[in-house]
Amino acid sequence: MIKYGKIVLWLVIIMGIVTYYLKYLSFTKYNVCPIKECDNYLEKTYGKKFQRDCNFVEFQKNRGDYYLWKYKYFDETGSEFYECYLHPHENNETSPYLFFSSKRESGVVDYYWQLQLQKEFGEKFHLEQYQQVIESSTIQYKFEIKQESDIDKISNIIAETLCYTFQHVPELNEAVVAYAVFYREHCVFLLTLEPYNEVLKYIGKDKEQIYNFVYNEIYYKYQKEKRQAN
Repeated sequence: MIKYGKIVLWLVIIMGIVTYYLKYLSFTKYNVCPIKECDNYLEKTYGKKFQRDCNFVEFQKNRGDYYLWKYKYFDETGSEFYECYLHPHENNETSPYLFFSSKRESGVVDYYWQLQLQKEFGEKFHLEQYQQVIESSTIQYKFEIKQESDIDKISNIIAETLCYTFQHVPELNEAVVAYAVFYREHCVFLLTLEPYNEVLKYIGKDKEQIYNFVYNEIYYKYQKEKRQAN
């Protein structure tokens, strides 16, 4: 009887270890840590509750240099959107590490705010043509300069959407919104909220001031690239 009890105890311990591994340490769709990260991120960033579709989860083990978890959410209006969580592949040159080490570049890829900007400015700016929907990218909007007059249009879009973002997102972070502007396949302007001090000059400014900042920076680098191309 004692021997039988020990076997049962060991089975319980083994099952507990396996369950813990699957829920907290594994690179599978069963790991609940990415879910918690996405849930907490949304509530903290936007200051409200979101409903997650518990029946929807996608997991991709070989997504470039990352593992990727994808979840479906709904806001209070019923609008559907997706949040992704990325975690880099293990480095084969080092020993294995546990899931949440403090020195790795893991994080949420957020497309909720892209949905909100589309509702607010979609018809005015036709934002869908600039939207990036690559799950492993933190750039939400990508612009191409084909002629000099495009700089004014691009700067206006960035200024209005960025100003609106500052006014309506309670907890800004690097995943909320990011812009990239290219000329002849060269990036002439990159605006993200990480590192945070790169954005400090825009906070508290009105739309016209933000426009002037953005326009001058894009124009200077555009002219530089144009001279080098000639």
